Amino acid sequence: MTHQHEAFEKHGPEGGRTCRVCSGAAPDGGDHGPAGICTSCWYKILVLILIVMIAISYVVWFGLL
Repeated sequence: MTHQHEAFEKHGPEGGRTCRVCSGAAPDGGDHGPAGICTSCWYKILVLILIVMIAISYVVWFGLL
């Protein structure tokens, strides 16, 4: 059973939902998707994960030598 409270949902100035990461409104009144995160924030998150993975691989690589 899923129950959503209206108090926990953020709404933009036009009444649409905002992004959970940047709190920006969806462009052209669109939706942010099922996770509530806009496309540009998804790309930022993926790039950040990639950078962290590269840094960890360097630490592991030089730690083994």
